[in-house]
Formats: sequence, C-alpha cells, structure tokens
Amino acid sequence: QNDLFFVSLKDKQSISMLLEYKELKNFNEVIDCSLIKSKPEGLEFIRKKYKLQKNQILFIDDNPLHINECKGNGYENCYLPKWNSNCLKINSEFPDLNLIDINQLKNFFD
Repeated sequence: QNDLFFVSLKDKQSISMLLEYKELKNFNEVIDCSLIKSKPEGLEFIRKKYKLQKNQILFIDDNPLHINECKGNGYENCYLPKWNSNCLKINSEFPDLNLIDINQLKNFFD
C-alpha cells in the first residue's frame, strides 16, 4: 500500500478547500507552511515521521525549482506532471527533469 501526502508552501485551509473542490479524499496528510519552509523539508518531514527511505517517496510538482531542490537533497523519484500543459513547455527548458504520466503514476501505486 502506498500513502498519498500533499506538501505545500501554502496554508492547510487553502489546500483543504482545493482538495474538497477536486473531491480528493484518499490522502494521509497535508504538510503546509506551518510545518515547513521548503519542499525538501516537507519530504524529510514525511520520511522521518513515516520511517521511509528517500527512494520510497514519489514527488510530483509543477515547479522545476522544487523538483531540482528535492533531487539535490537525494530524492530521485521527482517528476513534473505530464498532464499539466505548462510542465510540457517547462520541460523543454529543463530537459534533465523527467515527466510522469497517469499510467506511470498508476503503476507506482500498484
């Protein structure tokens, strides 16, 4: 079983409203700006709290700077979402960053 977390530099209330609007309910926890100051810090928070290895965490973000920060901190499974058209454009500027599509994501959860 894999767990789903949201790591955001926004506040928990804003994220909860968005998740409710998108009808996303099957997640474990929202890690927000009250707990962290950066995305790698959020991944570390999850890793330590849930006793995970860095390679057990799949991180998807639409900001290449966040992806690079996390990769620089030893998180290998970092991706831009292929379903986000902006990320497809961004990827040409950051060819070293990998894209993930829905099927790859489903495979990760199997």
